[in-house]
Amino acid sequence: VKGSELADLAGFYKAFGFEMNESAREMLDHISVELEFYTLLLMKQRALEEANDQEGTEIVLDARKKFLKDHLGRFSGAIVDRPGVQSNPFYSLVFQFCSNLTKQECETLNINVLPADFLVTKVEGSDMSCGGSAC
Repeated sequence: VKGSELADLAGFYKAFGFEMNESAREMLDHISVELEFYTLLLMKQRALEEANDQEGTEIVLDARKKFLKDHLGRFSGAIVDRPGVQSNPFYSLVFQFCSNLTKQECETLNINVLPADFLVTKVEGSDMSCGGSAC
């Protein structure tokens, strides 16, 4: 699932000319990267609206909806509920702010988003190892 999500993100980024610096350390699905990409979509849509490019505007609007529904909306809604985030006085505020922004966008665009479930912490045992050695 993670591989297909990353491939889908890479497709979004490529289709809209979003390039990351090769020395960037963030993953394609890092919340900061997804927020930056969504900002690019908003700027592109605004420029297309000002240029009276109806077709381009509709394409970007459709991409915004799909990106929120499949990626940013799901991720920001899930990360804010993580116990480590909730217990941190700084990050709880930052991620609540991000979650509120994406929820507001989803409401504005009239799309329903279910938070991702891949962030749920699952403990299978107290002995954790990586290929026979400690992680």
